[in-house]
Order: sequence, then C-alpha cells, then structure tokens
Amino acid sequence: EQIYQALKAGSGKAIEYKFPVPDGVTRIGMAFEASGDVKVTAGGRVVMDAGEAGRGGAKIHVLEMDDPSLWKDGSLVVKFMDSTPKTKAGPVLSYVKIYFR
Repeated sequence: EQIYQALKAGSGKAIEYKFPVPDGVTRIGMAFEASGDVKVTAGGRVVMDAGEAGRGGAKIHVLEMDDPSLWKDGSLVVKFMDSTPKTKAGPVLSYVKIYFR
C-alpha cells in the first residue's frame, strides 16, 4: 500500500523546492500535479499562472524551461503559490518531477 501526502500552500505562503542543476544542462522539464489556483515561479520569474483555471480536481502540468538564467547559480528554485490570493484557494501539490537535459 502506498500513502501519498499532498502539500498545501497556505494563504500568502508558497511551497518551495531547490534543485541542484548538473553542469551542462541546457533544458529542464518539470511535471507536477496540483489542484487549486496555482502560480509557479522558477529563478524568481513566473513560468506558469493558471489563475482560477486550476480549480476543481487535480491536474497534471508540464513545463519546459530552456533559459539557463533560471538556474545560473547552479540550482533551480521553484515556488508554487496561490495565483488568486483573494480567493484563498491556493494550490495543493501532489508531486513534482524534474528532468535535466
């Protein structure tokens, strides 16, 4: 039996991950499952903003990042936060997968 634990970003808060990036990486793919209003930043820049479209059941999202300035210091910092803070329907994050290319 597998037990899964989802993370929820509280009002005004974010779920943050810092991934070390190997030398020579030119693209990073990221797949994640989230429900709720979700906005994603990478390297301090918005890379996805689902707005209220994220409401309802969990959805799988796939992003491709090919701008090395997002991980210029050798790590990629990704934050998942509420894209519509007034509604307090922040994201519930089920999983994140990173692919280095």
